Amino acid sequence: MVNVNALHKYGILSEYTHAAGVAQAVNTVERGAVTYFGDDEAFQIDKIEIFPPVAPMPFPIENILVQLVLDGDAIDLIFLDSRMATPYATGTPPFKPSCYLFGDRKSTNPLENFCMKGRKSLQIRTMALLGGVAITSSYYVRISGDWFKTDDALRNHFGPTFNPVPVTVEDGVRDRRVTIYRPLPINLDNWLNLSGGCHRSAKPRVLPWINFCRNALDTTPNTEYTLDLRPGNVTYEWENMHWDLDNKTYMINDYVGVWPDEAGQHLRTAWWEYGGVEYPQPIIPTGVPRWDTRFNFNELPPGMPPHSGILNFHGPRPVDRKLLGTNEIMEARIMDDGTAVHHTAADHVFFAQWSRKIEF
Repeated sequence: MVNVNALHKYGILSEYTHAAGVAQAVNTVERGAVTYFGDDEAFQIDKIEIFPPVAPMPFPIENILVQLVLDGDAIDLIFLDSRMATPYATGTPPFKPSCYLFGDRKSTNPLENFCMKGRKSLQIRTMALLGGVAITSSYYVRISGDWFKTDDALRNHFGPTFNPVPVTVEDGVRDRRVTIYRPLPINLDNWLNLSGGCHRSAKPRVLPWINFCRNALDTTPNTEYTLDLRPGNVTYEWENMHWDLDNKTYMINDYVGVWPDEAGQHLRTAWWEYGGVEYPQPIIPTGVPRWDTRFNFNELPPGMPPHSGILNFHGPRPVDRKLLGTNEIMEARIMDDGTAVHHTAADHVFFAQWSRKIEF
């Protein structure tokens, strides 16, 4: 017999609008209305879109932090800037969306489906960033995904089991691999305990890990600058790009984006270090190791144009080799071209990473 109450829809789960002309001061938090869900309902987040606040030059994109509050918990895994989840591209077709997608919403593989999952409520939280300027323009944030009503709706979409077979991710460069296998029947009772996208679930689990940072100090010419909280090189704790990973935590970097200092244009390179070894490495002997991030030659555009006069959008760069960080120190670094990069609101470096974290 068909369960007529087994409903499944895809669409907007939550949204928030900040009106033009209403100032949002630096470090001021705003919250959207809470979307509540019933006892026989569940949801998963597929994408987040940010229609950013655009102001007159010299601050074309006003910087806001966007976070999720999921089932009453502020999620400490996802920190988005105005430039990281732009919903559409403009300019010459074909247009390419660059909003952030949380994997494959139809998959039962936790390495592919790490969509954040919830049962009770969803809310959008924003903040104007320290080191930036007060928000004066309008912006709109939209979260989309799947809504399910009853166990049958979940099973109709996914099938009977999540993570039904072992799945392995391999780092062929360094001969590392890790396998995730924690099968569970798909139903409402298990929905928050699946191995993909559930922030309170048992381990092993796979979660999105996304953040960004800006340099909080001037760089020292021709000297490596670590994007590390401890020496005060970044401002907020969640901006820290220095990770001391234990042997039960694995990190896979999927995308990277860098916005060079727009006013001075003195950023030269950016890179990661895994256990003291740099990535990327040059292909040709005369090549410069690290990514080229000079303003007019940037290999890592994060998603937004440099100013309103240029209308070509890019998405973040996919990482070519999926290195698997574990039981080591990982960190992101930058270096100038011999002239210091400043840290003012108009002239700083923006570094963003989109990753997956596997926890045991």
